[in-house]
Amino acid sequence: MRAQVNGIELRYEMQGDGPDVVLTHGMGGRLEVWDGTARELAKRYRVTTWDVRGFGESSKPPGPVTPEVWAADLRGLMDQIGIDKAAQIGHSMGGVIVQRFALDYPARTWALIPMGTSSEVNEKARERWARMADKIEKEGLQAVIGDRGSLAFSDAYTRAHPAEVAEYTSQRLRNDGPAYAAAGRAVSSYSYTAELARIACPTLVIAGADDKVAPPGGSVIMSRQIPGARLEIIENCGHTMTMEQFPTLIALLKDFLNSVS
Repeated sequence: MRAQVNGIELRYEMQGDGPDVVLTHGMGGRLEVWDGTARELAKRYRVTTWDVRGFGESSKPPGPVTPEVWAADLRGLMDQIGIDKAAQIGHSMGGVIVQRFALDYPARTWALIPMGTSSEVNEKARERWARMADKIEKEGLQAVIGDRGSLAFSDAYTRAHPAEVAEYTSQRLRNDGPAYAAAGRAVSSYSYTAELARIACPTLVIAGADDKVAPPGGSVIMSRQIPGARLEIIENCGHTMTMEQFPTLIALLKDFLNSVS
């Protein structure tokens, strides 16, 4: 399905019935990465997945873009498809987006679940993101992504599931280079830590113990800043927890949502 939002087109899917839950993917992803999660949650909730501006089959306008723009896109999408308030679940870049959404639109958020993400970027990471974006713009995605898909997984998972890791990398290489670079710049300079005390909705912060992309220390900081937040660190899990530890993740999501819905 398609919706016209903020002068662009966003692709989305909706399934199930009940309180609304929105799932927001990470950089290089698309709504299909949530397929299994959406099916499980749709047994009790109305679940919406969407392609963030710049990814999947949504519009890919030239940058720059910011988390504030992505959050406004999500608000506009909710307006278009009749969602008043939703539990916001976001992974990685999606976790940045849902934090911004909860801060900017608190009345539209009944629960918040950032996964595999952080509330700020340090100087070293800022420089790394800028170099990545520059290289993509000059040489293309292959120059940066190449065979680095394994960084999204724990070492044990990479050894046990080489085909899945290869397919993950292949999917990332099918992205639009300029849009990917613009997203990299967008997540290179945010700092929300000082604002998080304003979040009043029930919050669950989830991290992978072996996450190399967003180490769990960032999740610890978030959980301490958001009043009443619950922190769960999944053992034997890298960045892509929907693949590595799906049953554990689903159990956490269902338990939390069922307790606060």
